Amino acid sequence: MTERLAWLAGIIDGEGTIGLAFYTRRSMRRGKPHVQRQLECWIAVANTNMRIIEAVSAVLSGCGIKHGLLLSQRGTAKWKPQWRVTVRGLRRCAATLALLRPYLVGKLPQADVILGLWDYRERGAFSRAHRLADDEWVDRQLGEIRHLNRRGPSPDDVTRPTFHVPIAVSGGAAGGKEPTHARRND
Repeated sequence: MTERLAWLAGIIDGEGTIGLAFYTRRSMRRGKPHVQRQLECWIAVANTNMRIIEAVSAVLSGCGIKHGLLLSQRGTAKWKPQWRVTVRGLRRCAATLALLRPYLVGKLPQADVILGLWDYRERGAFSRAHRLADDEWVDRQLGEIRHLNRRGPSPDDVTRPTFHVPIAVSGGAAGGKEPTHARRND
């Protein structure tokens, strides 16, 4: 199972999303309009390859994590259909991320935000009666997830790798310092 969890963490790192957002729920209460902001948490993996989505679903099912499957036809008829598997709800997302945390790399900061939010809830810092929309700590966590999930580089990102790959050199006409290059035999 460890190997399958590590594989799922890699898929989520590369193809997945860990999200957190408030959404507005409008309803009528005692004949008057009522607006409520609710917190939504999700982990989603989308792909056009159904075999990948089936494998993700199998790992989640094997761990007892409830999830949903969705098929959507996006764009034009030339586009492949997209499959999506989604885990929704803070409790389910926290349970999933607790299993995957040791193997996550790229999405580890997002996972830590969700797990921190779950811990905050478990300590009794908020409940259904507590207005999440007024909680400054929860609002900061939402801002952190937005920052982590943004598209494109930001000025504080490191754009170069922090590791160096040595280049092998061989003797040659240029004083023995010509780099050798790997060649593909196609």
